[in-house]
Amino acid sequence: MEEGPIVNHAGDPTSPYYIHPNDNHGDILVSHILVGDNYHAWSRAMIFALKTKNKLQFINGTLSKPHPNGALIALWRRCDALILSWISNSLHKHFLLNNVLWQVTSSELWKYLKDRYYQGDRSFSYMHACM
Repeated sequence: MEEGPIVNHAGDPTSPYYIHPNDNHGDILVSHILVGDNYHAWSRAMIFALKTKNKLQFINGTLSKPHPNGALIALWRRCDALILSWISNSLHKHFLLNNVLWQVTSSELWKYLKDRYYQGDRSFSYMHACM
């Protein structure tokens, strides 16, 4: 994303840096918490929720972290911390006691959870098992 005046990014609802006044760190975005074996359903629900909030770019790598001295770094950090909170709020408490809280960014946490719990394309596995 092109860097410009911070006001334009923070106040523009189409910007990934925009945070709606009703968004807060205590929000729970999905109805089911991640317990491990429900990773596929949980991650899909989280993806939908983050898409609706225009924040998916933070976890999927399409929005790079701005330069540490850039104009957008404070906005990026604020949004990323909010997303970290949303993801953490949707995890079973035993996750929080493990390595999850030590992930620095939302994309690192997302990758950690995917690496640990993703079990391939389950629809393909199911189809293959039925043949």
